[in-house]
Amino acid sequence: MLTNKDVCFCLDRTPHYVNGVRRLTPIECERLQGFPDNWTEGVSETQRYTQCGNAVTVNVIECIVRCLPLDDKQKGGDGVKFLPSIN
Repeated sequence: MLTNKDVCFCLDRTPHYVNGVRRLTPIECERLQGFPDNWTEGVSETQRYTQCGNAVTVNVIECIVRCLPLDDKQKGGDGVKFLPSIN
């Protein structure tokens, strides 16, 4: 059963606390995903969280893909190589 202590509605943009744990703001979620501040502005806060949560962090995916081996036997290579580092 939910009580008014379990749910926090803060209309003044102060940090949200639920059970003593601070919830990320939409801008913090945008920054974690690599988006500019207020990129999701113009929709409800729930939709902002949904958009950030459904996004794919391109930098992380690129790093993972660069760690996967490639098979270059079809091109006359020795079998396995890796993509060059992005740094």
